[in-house]
Amino acid sequence: MKQMRILFLIILLFTFLFSFRSFAQNSSVSPDSGKASFYDEDFDGLVTSSGEEFDKNDFTAAHRTLPFNTIVCVTNLKNGKNAIVRINDRGPFNKRRIIDISPSAAKKLEMVSEGIGSIKLQTLTLLDRVPFSDSTFSTIKGNHFYLGNRVFQACILHGNGIGARLSY
Repeated sequence: MKQMRILFLIILLFTFLFSFRSFAQNSSVSPDSGKASFYDEDFDGLVTSSGEEFDKNDFTAAHRTLPFNTIVCVTNLKNGKNAIVRINDRGPFNKRRIIDISPSAAKKLEMVSEGIGSIKLQTLTLLDRVPFSDSTFSTIKGNHFYLGNRVFQACILHGNGIGARLSY
């Protein structure tokens, strides 16, 4: 039973590695860094380009080219703070900016007082968001876990506690 579980996890891991990682890398055609602005709270309740209602309390964003529901880590280059947002709208319409974020994300990035911030974008894949625990794998030592004879390294993304990045 334990061997079947490990085999299933290996197959699942490699399926996600090759399908989602290549999709996310190919879909990101925007610059990795630039300027970000945030939505005015008056937009709360209006319909976004994806058809869903904008909620100022959600961690969402507008991007010109990334597909809807893409998950992006936005890092404020001034203070190193980051927020993970989901693309659900199109924009920004100011050519000097690469992303518009929700007011909640702007507060987390501490860029509300400035209105515009210098940021770095990182498109996250499903594997960047998978939570791992000690019971998931047979052996975990520090930030390494072992599946058969393969060693994988997991590192938490900026202390958000959301998931792990895998390198092997």
